[in-house]
Amino acid sequence: MGCSASVKFADLKRDSLPEPEAPLPPDPRLPLDPWQKFYLEKSWKTVARNIDKAGMIMFVKLLHDYPEVQQKWPQLRHLTDDEKMERPFLEAVRACLEDRFTYKYEEIYSKFIIFIIETVVIGFDPH
Repeated sequence: MGCSASVKFADLKRDSLPEPEAPLPPDPRLPLDPWQKFYLEKSWKTVARNIDKAGMIMFVKLLHDYPEVQQKWPQLRHLTDDEKMERPFLEAVRACLEDRFTYKYEEIYSKFIIFIIETVVIGFDPH
């Protein structure tokens, strides 16, 4: 049993809240299932808090693993080899997530970075 005040509060709460908006449909180009997208969003918070560290690790690893990129620095935006960007990106995410970085996250972030690179390459395509 409740008191009359709790009944009035429940009525007020129900009447004053608008209906939530329907979620946007997922981007069909994104190669992640709903659970993978959930884990990506959940873990990205950790990566975003360490974005400086992640960026530095990725950039240093890219230049270390692929010295030819140093010579192409002015044309870095034309780098289209997914593997050259994927491995340093995964290492940066691994450094941020530390012991939480599992095979599941490696698979998700691998798909994610390839999607991002392909989208950027399409954006730079002058045709």
